[in-house]
Amino acid sequence: MEMREYLDTLVEQIRFKKARELVEEEVKSHIEDQMEAYRAQGMTEAEAEERAVRQMGDPVEAGVALDRVHRPGMDWRLVGLIAFLSLAGLAVLYVRCGQNGDYAGFWKQCIYIGVGFLLMMAVCLMDYSAVGKYAVPMWCGLGALILIAAVSGPMVNGARYYIRLSSFHMEIKNYIYLYVPIYAGILYRSRGGGYLSLIKCGLFHVAAMLVSLMAVTLPICLDVTAVCLILTSIAIWNGWFAVRRRNAYALLGLSVLSVPALLMGFGLWRMYPYQIRRIQAILNPYKDSNGAGYLPSIIRETLKNGSLLGQSGEPVADVLKGVNTDYVLTHLVSTYGYLAAVFLVILFALLLLHIFHALSRQKNQLGQMIGLGCGFVFALQLFHGVMLNLGIGFMTVGIPFLSNGQSVTIAAYLLMGMLLSIYRYKDVAVDKKASYQKKYRIRIEKI
Repeated sequence: MEMREYLDTLVEQIRFKKARELVEEEVKSHIEDQMEAYRAQGMTEAEAEERAVRQMGDPVEAGVALDRVHRPGMDWRLVGLIAFLSLAGLAVLYVRCGQNGDYAGFWKQCIYIGVGFLLMMAVCLMDYSAVGKYAVPMWCGLGALILIAAVSGPMVNGARYYIRLSSFHMEIKNYIYLYVPIYAGILYRSRGGGYLSLIKCGLFHVAAMLVSLMAVTLPICLDVTAVCLILTSIAIWNGWFAVRRRNAYALLGLSVLSVPALLMGFGLWRMYPYQIRRIQAILNPYKDSNGAGYLPSIIRETLKNGSLLGQSGEPVADVLKGVNTDYVLTHLVSTYGYLAAVFLVILFALLLLHIFHALSRQKNQLGQMIGLGCGFVFALQLFHGVMLNLGIGFMTVGIPFLSNGQSVTIAAYLLMGMLLSIYRYKDVAVDKKASYQKKYRIRIEKI
C-alpha cells in the first residue's frame, strides 16, 4: 500500500474534520522518518515506502484509535462550577426579591443568564482559533460598540456606561474586558515580526484604551492594560517576536512609564473632586460617614457585627445601594453569615485554580494565551469584588456569576465560552511554525 492510500484510509476514520489535517501530518511525519531510515540501509524509494507503511499497521484500526484521541471534549468540572455559582447568585437574588415582594429583578437576571449561557455555548462550539484569525475585525467591532456608548450614552459619575436604545439601555462597562482575548489574538497574528510588530500591537491597545476612556472610567482601562502587559511579556518570553528579550522588556517598561505622562498631557488622566473624596473615604470612611464615606462605613460596620452563621443586626440590603450587584458578599454576611460569603469566594478561587491548571497543560500557544487572559480577568474581578466588600475598594465591576446585571453576566459567560472552547479543541488545534524561525535560519546561513 502506498503512503497516500494509507493516509486517505486512515483519516476517513476521523469523524471530526478539523482533526484530520493534524492526524495526517503527524502520521505522515512518522512514515517519512521511517522511510529515511530504510533508505539509509540501502533500500530503494519504493521498498522503503512500502515497508514503512506496512509497519504502521492496519489503517482502519489506527484511524479508529486516533479518532478516540483527537475529538472535541468538554470540561464538565468547569461547567459544574459555573452552574453552581450562577444558581447560588440566583438563589440569593430570589430571596432578596421575596423580602420586598418585587421579583422583576430576579426574572430579568434569569433572562441575562439564559442569554449568557446560549452565547457561552455558541462560543464554546466555535473554534477559538477564529480569535487569532479575525482579531482585527473583532477589535474594530468592539471599538465601534464602545464608541456608540461614548457618543450616545448618558453621563453617570464621569462615565458613559450605557447605550441608550429607546427604552432599552445596554450596559457596556464589563465588555471592555473582552479586549483582553482579542489582544491575545493580535499578539498571535504578529508572531515572527520584529520590534515594529511589537510596537504595532502596543498601538492597537493604546487606541482601544483611548476609545474606552471616552465611555468608562480609568480604573477599568488600567485593569485591561495590566493584563495585556502580562500577555505581551509572556509572548516575548515565549519567543513570539524576533527581538532580544532584554531590549523588548526595556521597550515595554518605557511604554509603561510614558503612557501616564501622555494621558496627563492630553488631560485624560486627572482626578475629579468626587474621585478624591472617594479615595479619602476608603482610607478613613468615618471622617465623612454621611457623605463619601457612607457606603464604606456601612460595609465595615456590617462586617464588624457579622456572625459565622445567620442574620446579624439590621439587613444591609435596606440601607446599601447596589446590594445585588456590587455588594453581594456584604449582603451574604449580613443575611447568612461569614461562612456563606467565604464559601462562595473559595468556590470561585477553586474555579480559577482549575482554569490555570488546565491551561498549564495546554499545548496550543494561542489557546494558552487567550485562556491566560480570560483567567487573569476573572482573578482581577474577584479581587476587586472582595476588596469592595471589605470596604477598602472602589472598583464596581461585580463578581462574575454571583453579581447581577447585564454587562457583568454576559461578559463573564462570553469569556468562559472561550475557556471551554480552548479545552474542547485541546487535542485538535495545532500551532503553525512561526515565520521568525525561518528568518533566523537564513540569517545564520548568511553569517
